[in-house]
Amino acid sequence: MKNRILYIFLAFFLVTSCSEDYLDKSPTSAISKTDLGDAIKQNPLVSDGTLRGLFALLQQSGTGGTDAHEDFGMKSFDISTDVVSGDIAIRSRGYAKFWDDELLESVKRTNNQTYRAWRFHYRVILAANNLIASSGTEEAPSEGNETTWAQAKALRAFMYYKLTVIYGKGWAYKADEILPLGLIDDIGKALPKSSLEDVLTQSKKDLELTLPHLKGYVRESKANIDENVAKGMLSYVCLAMEDFENAKKYSQEVIDAIGSTMMTASDVYNSGFRDLGISGFMWGVEVNTENTTKIASYFAMMDYFTYGYATTGDRKLMDRGLYDQIHKDDIRKYQFYSNYGSALGGLAYYKFWHSDRVPDGDKKWEADYYFMRVTEMYLINAEAKAFLGDAAGAETVLNNLIAQRHAKDVTSVVSNEKVTDVTTAPTYDMSDIKKAVNLQWRIEMWGEGKSYGVLRRFKYDSQRGPHHNHKPNTSIAYDSDEITFEIPENEVLNNPFMD
Repeated sequence: MKNRILYIFLAFFLVTSCSEDYLDKSPTSAISKTDLGDAIKQNPLVSDGTLRGLFALLQQSGTGGTDAHEDFGMKSFDISTDVVSGDIAIRSRGYAKFWDDELLESVKRTNNQTYRAWRFHYRVILAANNLIASSGTEEAPSEGNETTWAQAKALRAFMYYKLTVIYGKGWAYKADEILPLGLIDDIGKALPKSSLEDVLTQSKKDLELTLPHLKGYVRESKANIDENVAKGMLSYVCLAMEDFENAKKYSQEVIDAIGSTMMTASDVYNSGFRDLGISGFMWGVEVNTENTTKIASYFAMMDYFTYGYATTGDRKLMDRGLYDQIHKDDIRKYQFYSNYGSALGGLAYYKFWHSDRVPDGDKKWEADYYFMRVTEMYLINAEAKAFLGDAAGAETVLNNLIAQRHAKDVTSVVSNEKVTDVTTAPTYDMSDIKKAVNLQWRIEMWGEGKSYGVLRRFKYDSQRGPHHNHKPNTSIAYDSDEITFEIPENEVLNNPFMD
């Protein structure tokens, strides 16, 4: 009980902040690195407790600095960026949850959504910086704090990577100065912007430094970052830097280490994507009665069978153009409501769903949040091979994934009947291997916050189908300012280095 109280106490220090000097780049009410370091020396359990507090930030409501129901940690930006990318369509305003993303207003510097994205990621970065500083230096951990230091270092690197996705335009614009890069010696300081290349270079360096200290580490839960998760993060950073050899290397190492544990066809149709116990989930946070954020949560936005906004007109729908590209014998086609002539057309009613299957039924809001899954490693590997010119290798990897998506193999846990009578396997055109990989990313990871980064890496225009409310049947250039988030006004006005 004492240990549990300690964890909650330290999480409070990491979560709370009220700085208004500039946009919570350094929230001043977070516990100081000096106090934290002293506490760790006196009681090693503090290190574990502060890690738990750090990971709790990823799922807390209000971490983006508002009390809006769209403010519930990292997965709120999974929705936001997928809408801006065009792969999620919102047809009607309803209660206007993520509506500004549909209107492409969220990217503007005066909008709350860009404020939330900026504040959330920098809030986590500050907490990570404090933990890094209290458990070592920028280059190495102190004795006994190796895994704590490495996990904080990895999470900071991943937050900076995600910031480059949101506020940058991709590697073609690597010289663009996009955001401040604050390390442990910069805590409490306003900083000028660094280039996209500098930020990603630091993220890559940090993640490479973590790997020796995570080797052999057996984590307490999937909330912790082990060697495979760190390599997954590093694979993403390498893709963003067009370092395809290392993206291929690290993703393959994860695949080899974990084995064939990607989600099966039955998993992607029957699981509801709600339980960290699913073997295909690599990293995430358990949600329970103590930490649920209730209606301000991912599933309240995405699941028609959870009490929230998916039943009230704020439905997040698969873009019709994307839906039409899914093969008819692919189980992922059956995840979505097929009648686009109805208001529910494109609803992920068999991807994100509660087992009771009662609209608005689940009022516990205790579905777990996952942040990384094994299938991503296959997609990263295929993408790296495609860009390296290894079309055959990329096709083999994609076919390994598609082999796990046969609709003919699936029995519904709801009806106890076969989902479909088809006996053939889904097939996809591989003649343009990059387009094939791009499509599989967008189908497989729909609603999971990957489409925006995919858009930037492949340099393909955003396609908005007929069921978007805003700008239907249009395309928008991947690097258009219209779909690029601006640094929020609060930061521009209060950071003296911003113009």
